[in-house]
Amino acid sequence: MVQFNQHTKNDKSPYKKHTTTISEMEKITKEDDVENVEVLHNAGVMTLLRPLLLDCVPNIQQTASLALARLASFSQELAEAIVHENILIQLVYSLKEQNRYNKKAAAGVVRAIAKHSPALAQAVVNAGALQPLILSLEEFDPAVKEMAAGALGHIVRHTARLAQVVVDAGGVSLLLLAIQVPLQKLLPHYCE
Repeated sequence: MVQFNQHTKNDKSPYKKHTTTISEMEKITKEDDVENVEVLHNAGVMTLLRPLLLDCVPNIQQTASLALARLASFSQELAEAIVHENILIQLVYSLKEQNRYNKKAAAGVVRAIAKHSPALAQAVVNAGALQPLILSLEEFDPAVKEMAAGALGHIVRHTARLAQVVVDAGGVSLLLLAIQVPLQKLLPHYCE
């Protein structure tokens, strides 16, 4: 029978018993993430991911969008880089024309960009993402609806003017409709 970590005070073993708490592991993971993201950004990951959004294989497009969403969510600087590299325009196209998986991933990137600041939320609106996000609320797939609703939520939370833009575009009525459908399925006797 093998026993591990049975070191005593007099043990001259070069192997020391090491215990790490969960909070220490989270701190190490966050430090590694910061370092990895900086390396990716310095290597020009945005210019490498951009052509993958136009790849003929939908799974590659989706994976590139997911990577961009993670990067945009990580920091405002990376979200701004996505806007300045004109990647946001390609994502708006994906919201309009692609399958539900790519729509979900593209809406996730838009959501990650819009959450950081009013200027980035305005950039999302200026790129023409508002109408495709609102139309995504009519999608059959609830995951697409959730991402679109989240993106709209991040846009409206910054300023009253941005909130009014979403209201004027008809986002509230479709959002209410999107919320009512699951409630009717979950609670049919209350919705009659």
